[in-house]
Amino acid sequence: FKKGYTEEEIRGLFRFIDEVIYFKRKEMEDEFLNEVEKIKEVEEVPHLIPAEKVLLKREREKGRLEKAQEAVIDAIEAKFDEVPEDIANTIKEIKDMDVLKDLLKKAIRSETLDEFRTELKAVKEK
Repeated sequence: FKKGYTEEEIRGLFRFIDEVIYFKRKEMEDEFLNEVEKIKEVEEVPHLIPAEKVLLKREREKGRLEKAQEAVIDAIEAKFDEVPEDIANTIKEIKDMDVLKDLLKKAIRSETLDEFRTELKAVKEK
């Protein structure tokens, strides 16, 4: 107030400062997480023993597999507004990425949930 600013101008200045700090903190957090991801690369972490590298690789593959399973389930839900439990459970049992990619396409192309269920059954029987 001593410099002739109104209370509203001072409040506006503080809001602006808060936003700058928030966005800068968010930017720094994103940069930090990106660096952590780089460090986590199995091949670029020389201090790990071979068993640890295998475990890290296995965890990554498991994460990719779960994301692929979720993608199929999400596609079914988006197309048919529901995912019956038997279909979701069957999809979660599939451990082959190529099969999951194929199922994703079939989920998108299927006209009905029963048509997809038939496709899924055929995959499961292979």
